[in-house]
Amino acid sequence: MFCEKTVPVKPNEDGAYLFTGCSCSQDGTYAIDRRFYEDLNKLAPAEKREQFYLLSGLIREMLELNKDVYITRENKDAMLASAMIPTSLEEKMEKCLLSLHRKVEGPNELLSLAPIEHSYNITYSPSLQEFIYVLEELKTQKLVERRGQALSLTPAGWAKAEELKENRSSKQCFLAVGMEPELLEPLKAALLPKLKESGYEAVTPEAEERVDRSTEQAIRGSDLVIADFTNQARSVYFEAGYAKGLGLKVIGTVRRDSTAGLLLDPSGDPPIVWDTPEDLAEQLQERIAKK
Repeated sequence: MFCEKTVPVKPNEDGAYLFTGCSCSQDGTYAIDRRFYEDLNKLAPAEKREQFYLLSGLIREMLELNKDVYITRENKDAMLASAMIPTSLEEKMEKCLLSLHRKVEGPNELLSLAPIEHSYNITYSPSLQEFIYVLEELKTQKLVERRGQALSLTPAGWAKAEELKENRSSKQCFLAVGMEPELLEPLKAALLPKLKESGYEAVTPEAEERVDRSTEQAIRGSDLVIADFTNQARSVYFEAGYAKGLGLKVIGTVRRDSTAGLLLDPSGDPPIVWDTPEDLAEQLQERIAKK
């Protein structure tokens, strides 16, 4: 679809179209909402040129990271604004190193990209020419070796990729909670230590103006969102839905005395029902371990 490679399309029971075997999905599968699919066919050529190569790169990377990809009218703009999308040559070089690192066992192992013209979404490049330029820069810095349509990480490139991976190993969790101090502060005190034990650095909202660019940026940079629907804060519903649209993991929670008024949980899974912050912390740690 977004990589312009023609592949069979299968509808699923939810009315979405499933794409497999293209340059975006590789060996995985991604879904496009039926309404959004119709919108795509109406886009002007200039809009397709501006958007499709970014979505192709994002789909490929998300699937490499074992994240679900389901694109809709509602989340398309959020995906195009994703913090995962590189904006500089250095960031595109890093994307290439990390992608190679995920696919090989060690330095000097060759990975075929044939046909190479179907691989430039690795660096979110709009053209094969830019992708070749990125590869040449990596080769100049002795991070990558290229043999025809095959690439390998040099020992220096493998070490660089390991360093990049290590810098990303401390995952970020966005804690979407109502701003009432009597709710927020006890939850922070109980959850933050447990999240850290589970490998997550928590980001908590502090500003009164919740639905703004800084909040959206924090969510885009997160690997997990915990949304507590106690007290039915509108901002929490927005943040959970926004994160779900980006393909992020969302865990919904609610205090037992608030379950009666709970609306549909945007996370899609049954929420964790808790009695005390400490109880929630224990249940969350168990849920995270299972994901």
